[in-house]
Amino acid sequence: MIRDVSKLKTGPFDVVIIGGGIYGSWMALYSALSGLKVALVEKSDWGSATSSSSSKLLHGGLRYLERYEFGLVRKSLQERKELNRLLPHQVRPLRFLLPVYRDSRVGKLQLKAGLWLYDLLAGRNQPVGRRQSFSAAQLVQQEPALSSDNLVAGFSYGDCGTDDFRMVLEVVDTAMQNGVTACHYMTATELLKAAGRATGVRLNDRLTGETFDVHASIVINAAGPWVFQQFGLGEEPQNACRVRLTKGVHLVMPPLSSNNAVLLTAKSDGRVFFLIPWYGRTLLGTTDTDYSGNPADVRVESQDINYLLDAANGYLKTRWSRTEVHGAYVGLRTLQNEADQSASGVSREWSFEETIPGLMTSLGGKYTSARIDATSAVNHILTKLNRRTRRTWSELKMAWSPNEKFATWMQNVCRKAVAQGMDEHSAETCARRHGANTEHLLQLVAIRPELAERIVPDLPFCKAELVYAAASENAVSLVDILRRRVPLMLLTQLNVQLLQKIGELVSPEFGWDDPECSHQVNQALARSARWKIWPIATNPD
Repeated sequence: MIRDVSKLKTGPFDVVIIGGGIYGSWMALYSALSGLKVALVEKSDWGSATSSSSSKLLHGGLRYLERYEFGLVRKSLQERKELNRLLPHQVRPLRFLLPVYRDSRVGKLQLKAGLWLYDLLAGRNQPVGRRQSFSAAQLVQQEPALSSDNLVAGFSYGDCGTDDFRMVLEVVDTAMQNGVTACHYMTATELLKAAGRATGVRLNDRLTGETFDVHASIVINAAGPWVFQQFGLGEEPQNACRVRLTKGVHLVMPPLSSNNAVLLTAKSDGRVFFLIPWYGRTLLGTTDTDYSGNPADVRVESQDINYLLDAANGYLKTRWSRTEVHGAYVGLRTLQNEADQSASGVSREWSFEETIPGLMTSLGGKYTSARIDATSAVNHILTKLNRRTRRTWSELKMAWSPNEKFATWMQNVCRKAVAQGMDEHSAETCARRHGANTEHLLQLVAIRPELAERIVPDLPFCKAELVYAAASENAVSLVDILRRRVPLMLLTQLNVQLLQKIGELVSPEFGWDDPECSHQVNQALARSARWKIWPIATNPD
């Protein structure tokens, strides 16, 4: 992946897309597959806002059935299957447990009917199994960490997990390989207009300070939480109240007893929350509260942590304390405003509309359904440009997808990685995170066997991933690597000694001298501690 700013100056383009999250990336890819000349720009790192701060799920949204959003659930469940076909290495089948307690907000019969409908809407050939029923004793056997007090029965159902950032990165890489000019750390500072119509954007390169104009027939604004803050659009009366931002916080906690996920409802307010296994930790989340400040200033607050720990501890045999929090992160959902709904009740439906002539705005949506929504957006753009697609989208081959049957490939590549010194868990994790690019990492290990070692003992990432991220995955800083590409920043509490070792490992790939390496280490240390807004060791439960 090469950041080639010179290509941005070869316009005009058919389409310029602002925002390198999951929606903007899929739109760029499908626009290019349709024969359009496409530029994709992102003001920070790829997927660095909401698209790397999700619940790491590819799911239909079981809770949306309560609001009768059957179309949204069906669309998402069909996308779960399609994403598994396109990106089998990125899609991780999960089994969700759904316990029923005497005081549960939703009773056993209602849950049974909901899970039946969930399976019905999913249809056949899904990557996960259908629902199952359990007695109270059987459910606790499935997850011994759950309290059996007042437990009546339980269910399980299938959904899928992923590494949200790595999927974004693969979509961007695939888009580049299909002709998209994609540059991150590139801010769109001004909307260019002629005769009342958008004709392009003025860009500022954050790495060099250079400013230049890029012209296009269509500008797509997929900037997520900043969507109507771009170009002063939010000052227009018709746009001022269009967006509702809601804040989602996750805590990174120790592993449960099993590798199952759990869906629960908070006893304080009845909201759904999850316990999700992720890289040997448990993601506890999420909150859903309104947010009205600058998206860049959103933070994990003390009350968010209190809420999530209290919610989880209402169901666990052994209570979690603040000292067990490995990390935390927050993202903003960008939703269509429904003033009469609570934050968690606002629809996750997506819209795509012309804000002014030549400027299309993407608003709302779900991570799982971003791909299919992007195809709808591209069809709309093709109609506006009076163009027809040159290729069928069914020809799409993702950049990291293995060329052989996934199960066979997975077995072979893991065997090879173990033979070269990786432990089995790290080998499987590496293969799922990198897909066919795992071969490139194994080439690094063949030259430098020490790169097969884990970075930290209790997380399944090898040192070769750090070197590969610096050399080949479009990272420009240590924060880029450790927050997103190899997410140690989320999963463990980093210290200066570890960061210095990592800095020394990746510095040759970046060409950093000692002062720059020290600067990068200090930045990463400060960023890794940013969520710690309360004194962990002294603040009581």
